[in-house]
Amino acid sequence: MHKYNAIATADLEFTAPIGAAKLDRAIDLLELPENPRVLDLAATNGEVLVRILEQYGGSARAIEQNPSYAARVHGEAATRVPDLEVEVVDAEPYELDLPNDAHDLVVCVDANPFGDVAETMRRTWALVRSGGVVLFGQRFWMREPHPDYLELLGVGPDTYTTHAELVALALAEGFTPLYVVASSVDEMDHHEGMGTRAVERFLRASPGDTHAAAFRERVRRWRDGYFAWGRDTVGFGLYVLLK
Repeated sequence: MHKYNAIATADLEFTAPIGAAKLDRAIDLLELPENPRVLDLAATNGEVLVRILEQYGGSARAIEQNPSYAARVHGEAATRVPDLEVEVVDAEPYELDLPNDAHDLVVCVDANPFGDVAETMRRTWALVRSGGVVLFGQRFWMREPHPDYLELLGVGPDTYTTHAELVALALAEGFTPLYVVASSVDEMDHHEGMGTRAVERFLRASPGDTHAAAFRERVRRWRDGYFAWGRDTVGFGLYVLLK
């Protein structure tokens, strides 16, 4: 999956299905203090984190196990914020002894590193200091998912909640939602389309690759599932949450 994900997102600016204008607006609204301490629980290609550091400075710890993504985080940080301290950690967040109440910003975009969304929300609350913020990105159900789509995704109906329920979870944890925005259908289409394009082009260029048959089956099942069910079923939201 590390290899597949790196190929599928190679031509995408962000690995999450959000447009640049919406992400940059959310970053503007973080209003971080001078030299913030930032923790990214699922850094992927590092674009979200590096944009934050370009704007606010500070130091960061980026957790990422995919070696292709980790290499990109190193490279982007070295090129774009060379004077800042950016540590890239190869581990699962739950394996680390992360200090509580110690971060000005915790980033958790398109991931549930502590299990389900409720537990991830609870753990991010503990990690950020009082007065700090969380930039949380999460997929949500727009309607009840079709059983065949759940099988394709390999998840249960309780894996995601609705957009409104995500806000309610944040409130129940004690966060104050400062800003909430959802991706458009165009942004979701672009994300899915660029992923399909990248994998199909890889398959055309590398027909003898060891994983070619598995990747071909996966990308086409995923494409068909997106148009059959996913386009009307799954959305994506960004949530700026104040502790």
